Order: sequence, then C-alpha cells, then structure tokens
Amino acid sequence: VLIGAYDGFGPGFLREIRREPGDWHFGGATVDENAPRILDLLASERGRYTQERQLQPEKDGPPIIYPVNVKRGMAGGYWVALGLALVLGYLLIKKPLVITGFWFRGPELGKDGEPVKR
Repeated sequence: VLIGAYDGFGPGFLREIRREPGDWHFGGATVDENAPRILDLLASERGRYTQERQLQPEKDGPPIIYPVNVKRGMAGGYWVALGLALVLGYLLIKKPLVITGFWFRGPELGKDGEPVKR
C-alpha cells in the first residue's frame, strides 16, 4: 500500500516531490534527481524492506518498491481449502450422495400404482 498525490498530467500520474515545496509539487525530497513520488508506504519496521530503504533513490534510477509480503509459497488458508476440497471430492466419489428427509418421502404405492392406505 502506498500513498501519492494524483496528477493527471504528471509522470506516472503522481505529483513530483522536490527539495522545496511548490504550487504543483511537494517538498521534502533528499535529492532532485530520481526522487520517489510516494508520500507514504506500508513497509516492515526492520530489515532490508523498511520504508526508509525502499524510498532511497538508486544510483542509476528510481527506487524499487517491494510488496509487504515478500515470503514465498502459498498461504496456509489455501492449503486448508485445498485439503477440504480434496476430502469432499473423495467422499462424493467414494459414496454417492443420498439426500434423505421426511419431506422427500411420498406415500407408499401398491402394485397398481395407487397409494396404499394404512
């Protein structure tokens, strides 16, 4: 998640951030060249993906922004959903689904096809 100021005519549709504030740009950048156009960024508090490190301009170009969840692999919820789907699929294939209930039972029919009265 990042926050920037929308500018329909600006590069990347975000307002520039320069050293000094102006009418059409924000102030507070540490450098004039390759300053990021991001006002705030959701990032880790520690490590190599902190907000401060990500918003520092690279020597040869703009900063590189990394997503918050940089872990590899599937989330645990997906594994649980996959397991439940497999178990449910196995049960449906192994034993056919039989729906029973009092509302499905009709009257007992005799040999002539007429309801038997008891």
